[in-house]
Amino acid sequence: MALSVGTGLISGINYEDLITRLMNVERQPITDQETRRTALQTQQQAYQDINLRLNALRDAMAQIDSALDFSSKQTSVSDTSALSASANSSAPDGSFNIDILQLAANERRASQGVATQDSTAIAAGDGTFQFRLGPEGSAVASITVSATTTLSELRDAINNAQAGVTATIVNDGTPTNPYRLMLIGNDTGAAHAIAIVHNDTTLDFDHPVIEDAVAQAGNAYTGQLTVSSENGYNGEATRNVVIEVTSAGAIGQAKFRVSLDGGVTWSARDAYTATAEAQDIAGGEDVRVAFGDNGSTLGVGDKFTIDAFNPVLQRAQDAIVRLDGITLNRSANTMTDVVPGMTLTAQKVSTTPARVSVSTDKTGMADKINAFVTAYNALVSDLRSQGSYDVSAQKGGPLFGDSAIRGLSTALGDIVTSGIDTAQGKFTLASIGISMQRAQNADGTSGGFDGTLGVDQTALSQAIQNNYDQVKKLFALVGESDNQSVAFISASNAVAPGSYFVYISQAATRAEIASGQVVPPAGLAQAESLTFTVGTHQYRINLDQGAKIGDIVERLNSVFQQSKVGLETVDRSGELVVRSKDYGSKQSFSVVSNRGAAGQTGIGQTLRGATGSDVAGTINGHAAVGEGQILRGASNTDLAGLRLLAAGASSTSATMTVSRGAASQALGLIEQYTNSSNGVLTLRSHGLDQSIKDINDRIQTLEDRMTAREESYRQQFTHLETILAQYQSQSEFLTNQLAQLTGQSSSSN
Repeated sequence: MALSVGTGLISGINYEDLITRLMNVERQPITDQETRRTALQTQQQAYQDINLRLNALRDAMAQIDSALDFSSKQTSVSDTSALSASANSSAPDGSFNIDILQLAANERRASQGVATQDSTAIAAGDGTFQFRLGPEGSAVASITVSATTTLSELRDAINNAQAGVTATIVNDGTPTNPYRLMLIGNDTGAAHAIAIVHNDTTLDFDHPVIEDAVAQAGNAYTGQLTVSSENGYNGEATRNVVIEVTSAGAIGQAKFRVSLDGGVTWSARDAYTATAEAQDIAGGEDVRVAFGDNGSTLGVGDKFTIDAFNPVLQRAQDAIVRLDGITLNRSANTMTDVVPGMTLTAQKVSTTPARVSVSTDKTGMADKINAFVTAYNALVSDLRSQGSYDVSAQKGGPLFGDSAIRGLSTALGDIVTSGIDTAQGKFTLASIGISMQRAQNADGTSGGFDGTLGVDQTALSQAIQNNYDQVKKLFALVGESDNQSVAFISASNAVAPGSYFVYISQAATRAEIASGQVVPPAGLAQAESLTFTVGTHQYRINLDQGAKIGDIVERLNSVFQQSKVGLETVDRSGELVVRSKDYGSKQSFSVVSNRGAAGQTGIGQTLRGATGSDVAGTINGHAAVGEGQILRGASNTDLAGLRLLAAGASSTSATMTVSRGAASQALGLIEQYTNSSNGVLTLRSHGLDQSIKDINDRIQTLEDRMTAREESYRQQFTHLETILAQYQSQSEFLTNQLAQLTGQSSSSN
């Protein structure tokens, strides 16, 4: 028998209320587990909040933990329209006057026009179109053409060759033959000119041409306008020549004016007389026109257009700059090797020198230190609120009593108060205006120190201006050497502060080949080819007869730069020297000439090879590992992670002093807590994850039991109602039977 709306039909008892009360008692273990889970989740969130604060502090301190951070530079340029400049930490402070004499440009060539781009054939038969970007010796791309090859097909084949040249088709808008193929060099610089090596097409990328005149529709004049040139068009630019009749009349009487830029600017009105004799109308560029006399009269407004076309639209050229009177050529407008550590970008030719100034960015350093203080205070405040105990509420924060949080707070406090030792005594954060702050009591008086930092901006600014090196040591990891040929690069957290004795037993070398003789002052007796092998690549460079040492150096360096081969050439008192740009045993190359040494470069016909060597030495008596000019502590010693630059040319020694400022120390501490695999907070958060999972599993088990228990209660109450219903039925039956018996007895009497 079912229960109706939680109430027994027979008993009238509110079973639903009874079940709810019973289940509330039964749920107490689940409630206890849920309370425990909430506490753990709150604790986990607190760890996550602390982790975020630590990461924010790490990001702020990463801006001031290295000596390089204190060497960041700021630049100013007097004429930013002509030049932009930036500098890294290695750039020297100072000022320069820079003139932009010429901008670097890539080469652009275009062919004469054809009627269509997709159907006009541009070759008479089978053949090739070969080109290269760069000087002789550079890679040549070869495109197969046939009698059916179109302009668009040649364009696509050139682009697919990926040979440093981009092809595109332009429509110049002329009535006839408007489609021209344009070749654009991808790289700027005089060494990146486009050369057509072989051409079996009808396209001409080398010779200027003057096309036939086109008469404007509706001209009154119906005669022939003949275009000619005595020595060929010699204009540097392509001209869209427009002739417009300004005074009507017959040949010999009519007047006209000329525009060399498509009608934008014009000569004087009536500047020319229409004659049957050819006359130059292009200001000496040898574009000549003659009017045929068929009896037709020229009318005012009659127009003719002529394309005088120079296929070299733009020649490849270097950027030329003059720095404090020294003229320099570079292949690109962005130059990184003019002043060490500086990047200069030429933007336009200047009329007056641009003044470029470089200085250490001390103002920016004050901003970075203030950012550190802000992040530090946010962390300390969070640590205090999460790990404190509220006496009035008699309740602790989610991390109250946590040993890791107490250890973090103590370690951070020790770091920011430790300072550094100097000849003048202890130098601390307080020395630069950063001090511990006191909490404010309810009555407005000062309480105890609350762990946060306050900044006296005036004192900080003065310290940065007057004691910059000490401020740097106060925060950063600094390595100082008593030998300028041995410099500090970096040190891992495992490297302890202190002094390290460094002995360089062997300086690093480049791979270098010297010719062994002076190039003749008159130049090479014969043309010569040098073949260089670097790794699996070969480069053959041709040198002209009569080339002098300066010509040879320029030629080789041009090819090396374009090929990015990692070699360079220098003139050593007339002797040719080729060497790797980098140092070390990984640098290797060989070279051979097709000529004997006499009267030539001196390389000779015997293959010559060279390999560089790595630096070798010890640190504190322990053998160190050399790679190029880098010397580092061996991985199996406590010096692992110490990296030095040995830039000297011979054996030497140095004492390297390593010190760690507050930021460098704090980064190591933060890593201990936030490391994604074994950081203290990471491990604790993972432990809480497991605890919360275990609680969720227990809650689910209890919930399953509760569901079964509730179902059992309902079944029991349902069974009770069934029994009561049976009793009620029996009672009613017995009552009826007794009534019948009583009735029968009365009838008998």
